[in-house]
Amino acid sequence: MDAGLFGTLTNVLSANQVIDLSRSGQFEAGGTSPIISSVKGSEVWHQTIEDDFLLIVDWCEPGERRYFLFAPSSALCVLLPQPDQPIANPHKHDYLELVAILDGELDFTVEGRRRCYRAGDCSILNQNAWHAEGMSTSYLAAYFSIRPSLLKELISRDSRCDALAAFLSRNVRATGEVDYVDIAPRDREDRVRELSLLTNHVIQELIERLPGYRSVVQGYLERLLGTLGDPRGSTLDETRFSSASSDDLMEHIVSYVLAQRRRVTRNELSRVFSYNGNYLSDVFRTRTGTSLAVWCRDACMREAARMLRDTDLPISEIARALGYRGRSNFYAHFRDSHGMTPAAYRTMIRRDCPFVSS
Repeated sequence: MDAGLFGTLTNVLSANQVIDLSRSGQFEAGGTSPIISSVKGSEVWHQTIEDDFLLIVDWCEPGERRYFLFAPSSALCVLLPQPDQPIANPHKHDYLELVAILDGELDFTVEGRRRCYRAGDCSILNQNAWHAEGMSTSYLAAYFSIRPSLLKELISRDSRCDALAAFLSRNVRATGEVDYVDIAPRDREDRVRELSLLTNHVIQELIERLPGYRSVVQGYLERLLGTLGDPRGSTLDETRFSSASSDDLMEHIVSYVLAQRRRVTRNELSRVFSYNGNYLSDVFRTRTGTSLAVWCRDACMREAARMLRDTDLPISEIARALGYRGRSNFYAHFRDSHGMTPAAYRTMIRRDCPFVSS
């Protein structure tokens, strides 16, 4: 492992930001935290991040596993048991994920295709590509999670016309296609050094949070994408196919709703997917046992809870941002989902949650 990155991760471990599950308890793929949350679909989990960017570093050695999460507003480390077990069930995201192997080897399965990624290898997956990390006992991997809104901002400042730029441009918006690209280095040693240095810089910025740190992190992300897309140093292997014919309409509904982070109605889903609204409701209830309208409402209310926790916006502005024309429906929906008013929730979470940034 790169010495600088090793020192940074070691310093994080020595800070009071560690949850120790190495002797008791299990790491749960589902649930909600101020950093990342998951919702169970019929076959795979759907993950969403609470900010526009998240860096996860998975450091696994024989007998030990450490899972670092670095977001713009908080950082966390989890010590995990069973380093020879998969970290997560098959899952998708409402964001793009860039996987970079910094040391060792990691088995990775994407859309049923399993392969071994070596140090220096990278892969970028869009929102429709389900995947799962495999069982490896010694590796260091970085997962750069980038929401489409941030990706759009990054590529708007980039005039490159290479294959990676084309991949990123077509995945700024959610589509019905599975789309991912594997990136192999021409010089593996140089690529590992570049990836480790950039990862270390991003971690330092997210920990120190000095003025302008978000812009600095975006600059490093631009540099990372530029480095990977340069044909002089990389070879790309793209996989792209339509999933419209598969029996996963419900999975697409979940992915779309989570990606919007606002109020989504059945009429909107009917327009987007070109299906009758009653049919969509029947499919969703048959596959999940849950009302589509209620599930969409609760997804919106999770975003409302995040905004109440992480911003100082007035409640009326949050309601408008989420697509509510008036406060009464917003208050009623929030109370149905969380059992209290938005104002009471904001007071409670800021008093009790230890991870909320001050």
